[in-house]
Amino acid sequence: MRKIMLAATALVGLTGLTAGANAQMPNQPIVSDSFGLNGAGGAFPAPGTVVVRFRARVLVEYGYGSDSGAIGKGTNGKPNGSKDGGQYLGTSVRMYPGVDGTLANGLKYGGAIELRVAGGGTGGSSTNTPYVRRASLYVSSPAAGKVIVGQIDGALSQLYNIGPIEGFDYTGASNGSTVMVNSNTAINWPFWENGGAYINNKFVYLSPSFAGFDAGVSYEPTQTTNDTNCGQASATGCPTQTSIPGGGNIRRNTVELAARYKGSFGPVAANFEIGYVGSGKVNDSAQVATTVPYKGISVYDAGATLTAFGFTAGGHFIGGQMNSNYGLLRRGQKQLQAFLVGGQYAFSTVTVGANYENSYSAGTYNVATNQNALHEIAIGTGGAWDWAPGSTAYVSAVYMARHQVGIDLLNGGAGAFNNNTQARFVVVGNVFRW
Repeated sequence: MRKIMLAATALVGLTGLTAGANAQMPNQPIVSDSFGLNGAGGAFPAPGTVVVRFRARVLVEYGYGSDSGAIGKGTNGKPNGSKDGGQYLGTSVRMYPGVDGTLANGLKYGGAIELRVAGGGTGGSSTNTPYVRRASLYVSSPAAGKVIVGQIDGALSQLYNIGPIEGFDYTGASNGSTVMVNSNTAINWPFWENGGAYINNKFVYLSPSFAGFDAGVSYEPTQTTNDTNCGQASATGCPTQTSIPGGGNIRRNTVELAARYKGSFGPVAANFEIGYVGSGKVNDSAQVATTVPYKGISVYDAGATLTAFGFTAGGHFIGGQMNSNYGLLRRGQKQLQAFLVGGQYAFSTVTVGANYENSYSAGTYNVATNQNALHEIAIGTGGAWDWAPGSTAYVSAVYMARHQVGIDLLNGGAGAFNNNTQARFVVVGNVFRW
């Protein structure tokens, strides 16, 4: 998963950890209006005309990492595994075709697609094929706001990305593609903004801005990127079913609510955000007495940053009824509580910063044997330099740790060993975008 870089990046920066060109580097790179933050996607064409855009991003990274291992100790407590890590050199590519138009009456409209290149194959092989990550259409006007439909970020991630506080090097906390340590040693990214939140089809409405305030609401009917129903009832479940025997860890009818303020108080620039996400679920049609049912998502989110004289400080919090990676909780599981705090200093075209993430979640859960919370932390620091138009060099150093009593985090399931894992790495990279 893309959670590997989450620490590398997340742990390095904080809201607005950018200066100069970096100020145009959100987690979702601005491509056309439909990928901008509430209409901040760039200049619109003149009334009665259309502009076709093709933007892209190429990133190259070199790093070194080490971790607790792929398996660590076996069930007998003796060493029985291998370690990921060592040196890493890799690239990633993202492409952003889009179109924006303006009618003679001033109504704006358009659409955009985000394409990524799948990894896993040898360089240049057909395995590395492009795939669609985002795809949506929109209409907007200054007086009425903006409506977006498609595979796109919901209201919360559209509005809460106020810096963004968890992005620093250009891969972004939740958008990182670097895999440098074993996935069982990389912490989960708890905030409502990565693929599990935005790849599903939804309706989004974003209000106009008034006196620094704006708001949004979005609705996701099913947890799917497809527009077809299941062919038939399935014991394993699918997003378009309303119930299956035993229920399922699948959300339905997800609603996001968000509000934001962006303004200034004397020399201090301020950003504040609050939000809520709630959902239903696929129900249990068999009503098996021994089955512990799932509960729908219900989480609250808040973030704030203050900037003055080149310094930025802030934090973000999310908490409530949800497991990590947007999973549903069963009754009795620990609720999610996570925060990120950090600061940065920007001078000329250079930015340096650090931050700290702390998260408690249900993690691996067994109703009979384990109800202990999974505790994860990450600490990072780094810097970025906008050395040329469209080009940014950066360095990140990250430490991550995970702990859950009674759970073997490397082998999976209950166990007395590998209840603690660690991972660390350093990344040097450069991104060029146009």
